[in-house]
Amino acid sequence: MFKSIAVILIILLFHGCAPKAPEITPEPVTTEKTPYGPVQPMKELLSSSYAQQYSPVQSVFEPRREPDYSKMILLSRERPEIILADDVTAYALQGDVLAAGFSGGHVRIWSGWPCAGFDYSSDDPVQNIWMGGYSPFVAVSSGNQQEISIFDLRSCTLRKEITTQAPVQNITVSSHASRIALVDEGRRLWTGSPGQTLEHRETLRYNPLAMSFTPKGGVLMVVDEAGWLVKWTVPEYEMLESFLIPDGPFEVARFKGSSLVLDKRGNPGSAVVWNIPAGQLDADNTARGEYLLENKVLYYILHHEELVKRVFMSAPELQVQINPEKMAVKVRDLDGRQRYFNARTGEEIEEFESYAGFKDIQVQPTGVFSWADTDYSLADPVMSSKDSTLWSRYIPDQGHYLWWTADRDRQSGTFQQRLPLRRNIRAEIPPDWVDID
Repeated sequence: MFKSIAVILIILLFHGCAPKAPEITPEPVTTEKTPYGPVQPMKELLSSSYAQQYSPVQSVFEPRREPDYSKMILLSRERPEIILADDVTAYALQGDVLAAGFSGGHVRIWSGWPCAGFDYSSDDPVQNIWMGGYSPFVAVSSGNQQEISIFDLRSCTLRKEITTQAPVQNITVSSHASRIALVDEGRRLWTGSPGQTLEHRETLRYNPLAMSFTPKGGVLMVVDEAGWLVKWTVPEYEMLESFLIPDGPFEVARFKGSSLVLDKRGNPGSAVVWNIPAGQLDADNTARGEYLLENKVLYYILHHEELVKRVFMSAPELQVQINPEKMAVKVRDLDGRQRYFNARTGEEIEEFESYAGFKDIQVQPTGVFSWADTDYSLADPVMSSKDSTLWSRYIPDQGHYLWWTADRDRQSGTFQQRLPLRRNIRAEIPPDWVDID
């Protein structure tokens, strides 16, 4: 007996308007002038892009003969956003293969396959890309999604086209190109072989997120946004089994090895991993990075937070004013915002009306100033190198601002892998210190 399934099995005889899968005849689509460079695996793309866009944080604390006093650095804890490509109009991810389509009509591939990219159209931007989890074929469309071109990543060849009566939501080709399955905008599942008319098999209740034939082509798998994973035998296309994967609904799904990885809707970076052979959740349900296409820029966002370095091409500028009557200190801070402090206690004042009567106070480049026989400090020394000192000012919800100043009187000292958290501006009150990872 088959398990219950949340798809409506409506068998319609639409053979008269069914799409036809063409005979597969390889046709070269790349030339010597195709500027896609050498083949690059997806993991190498991520690591090289990260290294180019994010320099090591520890480089901030390396002793320097001639520090640059005209720059300021911000160390903030966040999820790094890596730019992978721009002018991107569509992308697809399955297993260890990432494919991106561009406005110029070409497709770039990052994978272990020998094809680094190919030209799809010289007139229209790529609108959609689909891939199965275990197949070397990529399906591409533009315009109304009714004309689908299939490319072979083993040889960078075009495997002709499929024309459908309705726009396609998803499509997959078996690893030997002997089977084709697609779901159109009416959620109708069509299957068949090259050169034959595709047959309508089922109508899904929910929109498909991913579909793939197994490596040997004996089973077709479809997973939808509700989390239903349905399997059919091939070539009979009789329902084999179905599972409702918990923690749905989902937004993105991809086959990876013997697992199915599903990203939760509305919860970026939170994924569910389903062990396909075991029919159960995998123990490895750790958070994963996410891909994001926004304003034609394709990003990869790491799942964890880490210290990220940003460099400002200007020296830090702190401005301080005192209101003797209100015993208040007004600081125009490094982030451009104004903050108020109690001159007696040194603590920040969360709510303060913009009283008149503030007078300018001279503040040193180190963030130190004095008033009424009291010393105040907005920053703390982190390390010294010969005639220079590295200072840090911590701003909540921002991070640590760091800059070098000339200092001939301070003894050299190495970085102790800690940064100050100064919450009180009175100099005699020491800051807390936090270790950096």
